[in-house]
Amino acid sequence: MEDFNKIKTTLSERKFLYHTYSTKTEKTHGFVLKGLGKEATTEEIKTEIEEKGVKVVSINQMTNTIRPIFVVITNYEETIKTITNKVRTVNYTVIEWDRYINKKSMTQCHRCQKWDNGKQN
Repeated sequence: MEDFNKIKTTLSERKFLYHTYSTKTEKTHGFVLKGLGKEATTEEIKTEIEEKGVKVVSINQMTNTIRPIFVVITNYEETIKTITNKVRTVNYTVIEWDRYINKKSMTQCHRCQKWDNGKQN
């Protein structure tokens, strides 16, 4: 692990383009928070969730939704079970948690092999 981190640091410092797998401690989990009103802000939500023992990396509000829906990114330790047990209410409102499923897909060009350079179907 020590050698792996040294190599990653060296590649980053020299601004080489590279790809590697994330280590367990670098991984994050995404959850969807539903049920809050329009007056809730991401900072208020983050503060309250962190007070309940969840390590939050970031919170973003989804756009183009009828009701406010937030994507909560946590560290690798949180699961859907742990987050639903720790946080049942936010701003005195009973909330609902779901797993976040990223529906973005990357395409690879069949000519040059670059990612996101292919013809969109």
